[in-house]
This record gives sequence, C-alpha cells and structure tokens, in this order.
Amino acid sequence: MLEGLALQNASGALEIDGSPAGTIYLDRGHITFARTSWSPDLGTRLASMLEQGAELGGLLESADQPDGDLGEILVGRGFVARDVLQATLESVIVDAVLVLTVPLTDESSVSDIRLESPRPHWAGSFHQVRVDAARAQAAGAAARLARYDVPRTAGLQLRDIEAGRVVLTGAQWAVASKINGALNAWDLAWQCGLSLAETFEAVGALAQSGLCAPCPVIASRGDGRTRPHRRPAGAEAAGAEAAGAEAAGAEAATAAARRDAAGRDGRADEARATPPPMESLRRVLDGLRRL
Repeated sequence: MLEGLALQNASGALEIDGSPAGTIYLDRGHITFARTSWSPDLGTRLASMLEQGAELGGLLESADQPDGDLGEILVGRGFVARDVLQATLESVIVDAVLVLTVPLTDESSVSDIRLESPRPHWAGSFHQVRVDAARAQAAGAAARLARYDVPRTAGLQLRDIEAGRVVLTGAQWAVASKINGALNAWDLAWQCGLSLAETFEAVGALAQSGLCAPCPVIASRGDGRTRPHRRPAGAEAAGAEAAGAEAAGAEAATAAARRDAAGRDGRADEARATPPPMESLRRVLDGLRRL
C-alpha cells in the first residue's frame, strides 16, 4: 500500500493500527516523517545527542507531532547542525519503515490501514525520503540483522570475555554499558537513543565476541516472552526503577533476616552452607546503584 501511494504521488498521513502501530507522513509520494510504537521516537534520538536536553524540555517530548517549528528552533539556535538533523530524521524514517514493512518478530500484526487527510509535518521542510529509497535501506538493514542469531526479545546479560581484549565501536560501547540482565535489544535502543538497526547490530556483534548472551529463561515469569514495547518515560521510568530498587532491597532484607535468625538459633553452619546466587547479588547491586 505504501508503494502504491508513492506511485500515485499521494499526500496524507498513513495510519497503521496493530502491533506495532505507526504513522507515515507523505507529501506527493515522498516520506516526510514516520513514527512507530516499537522504535525510539525522534525526541529520544535527539535527547541522546544534545547536551541541552533539560533546556529544550517539552519541545523534544512533542518532536513527533506534525505541528510546531522544532526544526527551526534546533537549527536556528545552534542546538544541532542542519545536516545532523537531516540524517537523524532519515534514520527515524528508515527505522519506522523497517518495523512496519519487515516483520521482525512473529508477533507483528496489522488490524487497519487508512490514509488520513493531508497534514504536513514540520520535518518535511528539512528532509524527505523517497519511498523506494526508504524501503531499500530497510531491506538492507534487515539483511544485515539476519546474520546475527540473537533473540531480540530476551533480556541480555554481560559475560566475561575469553580473549584478551575486544575493540568496540561507539554504538557497541553505548549498548554494552546499558546491559544489566533486565533489558532486551528493543529496550536498549530506547535507553541508548540509537536506531533499532544500529542497536540490533551492536547486540549481535557483542554476542559474537562473547561479551553478552541472553539471560536464562525463568519459568515463574509466565510464558517467558518479552514483547517489544516503548520504554516508560518520565514518572513511569522513575517508578519502574524505584520498583526494581525496592524489590532488590526487599530481597537483601529478607536474606539478612534469615542470616540473623540462623545466628540466633545457633545454626551458623546452616547459614554458611549455601552462598547467595550470583543473580541475586547482581539485582541487589543494581538496586543500590539506582538508589
């Protein structure tokens, strides 16, 4: 349908309902902007690049919206160079086309597609991408990702390398620094402010070098599947981190209470019998870091 609209030089907002959901803005057959529920939004991508994230505040939170003059503000005030903004916009568009046209998981589904009345997006005055060019870039990214046999929805954990050293790219280092055993590849894209393709390639390269691996599946977590989703923002993210810290603190308190009880009962040998699991220690440390 997207390619058909391009051949007709159509203009409007192509709305896709499903999992993932998304919107592709068209201007006479060219893509001016695109967003999806599974890929990092433009505000997230820009915030990872700019040091003035707090100063821009709500402007970045509404970066995906068609109205406004965010581009003029960013370029005019020197927050970002025009060519950097153009490259970021194209990366966001390719990410969206990749997610919406190339099934990255077997849980992808579409319930409705419709073309809404023309509504120009502010990004169109800075950059436009031909539909066939965006599709070609998305297909190329999908082909590169197919080389890596890494589950994208499983939580990832770091591993000790067997080789003496490993040289990492900037993206690989950014991803590795965020791996904590709880985040999957989709989550890491949001946390790092990178494109999905760049994040998945970095995860694949780290896995090939032996630096990371999927976490073991824990049966008590229901069906053991983690669905791609947008990372919580603002208060939701703070609440999620606080909940993780509280859970880690509760586990540490429980372990301490058990050791005290063992001491009071004179069963010190029982308390020393089984050391705490390494994963429990990791969660406690993560909770203390967040606090």
